[in-house]
Amino acid sequence: PVESTTLRTAFEDVVIGDVTIPRGAPVIPILYGANRDPRKFEDPDRFDVGRERNPHMAFGFGIHSCLGAPLARMEAIAAFDVLFERTGALTLAMDESEIEWPKGFFLRGPQRLEVAAN
Repeated sequence: PVESTTLRTAFEDVVIGDVTIPRGAPVIPILYGANRDPRKFEDPDRFDVGRERNPHMAFGFGIHSCLGAPLARMEAIAAFDVLFERTGALTLAMDESEIEWPKGFFLRGPQRLEVAAN
């Protein structure tokens, strides 16, 4: 997203799962999580560059949306078109259990990801 986290204050006691967030407590929601909401995305954990109706939050929303989003989308489409034209399909070339994820929540992505061109 344009912003990966934001600082908020709980205005009342809130229960999420088995955790109570007391009124007045600072809350730092990780906005990337909205992109994996199963109520908005079918099979949200599957990487799908051709996903139809993709309401992701990568470029923000409303008055906080990224002005460069249309250009970034066109560049991504062009890059993936060339990549797939030259390589065919890509598949994971390592066991999923070997993927190492960094600690923290500001930048999230695998430390290393081996793929094979088919």
